[in-house]
Amino acid sequence: MLELAALGLLLGLLAFRALVWGPAVARASELDTADRESAQQHEQRVFWRTFWGLAIAAGVAETTVLLAKSAVVFHTGLLSAALHPERASRFVSASRFGDILGWRSAALCALVAVGFATWSAERAKAWSPAGRRPLAAMALLALAALTLLASQGHASQAPLAPLSVAADAVHLGGAAIWIGGIPCLIAVLLRAPKVLPDAGRVLASATLRRFSKIALWAVVVISVTGLIRMAGELSSPLQLVTTGYGRDLMLKASLLAPILILARRNRQFVAALAGGLMPTAARLQAVARSVRMELMIAMGIITLAALLVAQVPGRA
Repeated sequence: MLELAALGLLLGLLAFRALVWGPAVARASELDTADRESAQQHEQRVFWRTFWGLAIAAGVAETTVLLAKSAVVFHTGLLSAALHPERASRFVSASRFGDILGWRSAALCALVAVGFATWSAERAKAWSPAGRRPLAAMALLALAALTLLASQGHASQAPLAPLSVAADAVHLGGAAIWIGGIPCLIAVLLRAPKVLPDAGRVLASATLRRFSKIALWAVVVISVTGLIRMAGELSSPLQLVTTGYGRDLMLKASLLAPILILARRNRQFVAALAGGLMPTAARLQAVARSVRMELMIAMGIITLAALLVAQVPGRA
């Protein structure tokens, strides 16, 4: 679960910067040049600190998974597995799991390399944005790592395995863009008015409008691919109520209902902003509280997804 969370948050962070923050800053015509540069410089500092933290977390998660699997295979503890890396090396070279882990680690290393090059370029240009191409490359590498993660789960054993793996990868990608973007949105809603006392509320509301559109499409993708994956894991609709796996699937799907209610309320606020409502600090804080609730429920969905990985699918 830790590796899934780290990789998903990395993809969400990259997608938020490329699809939400960048367009919001560019289209906020009320910002003058000084405010725009100040907002971008502050975002870049926060972005890279978060990126490096998540990259380290992903590396630690991958190492922990390798040690845990090695400990199980060789009937040792985690400490013994860490002290005898040659066992892990033999395990990696002699198993399909090891092959996939190796490719996933390679994707993560490439992501870090591109990230370092982009970070260096932005610093050399006095923190000016490096453009969308490096972000797209990093996002593709993060998505590739998520796809490799999906290829070692239930999807790889389902009927029409390549289609199931592809659907699972798109499902994970949509969830990463949506859930991974929520903490970013909360940060903008709370920090922008403080960093830019005059223009911060305008920028926060523009970011909220942009994220609302992206999140809506992400939820549509999650729903469609979720149905495809459910069809691959259950051999009969009755298994939704007769198996533990099916009941947990139903519980996971039911948690979308309160999230959709909160999202609808946020979209109403976005519509009111479009109609001329003033984005006061109190209103933005109220939206931030609503988004926090959305994040808490989303974490419940992630927890259930992790539990489903350890369960036997209904088709089995």
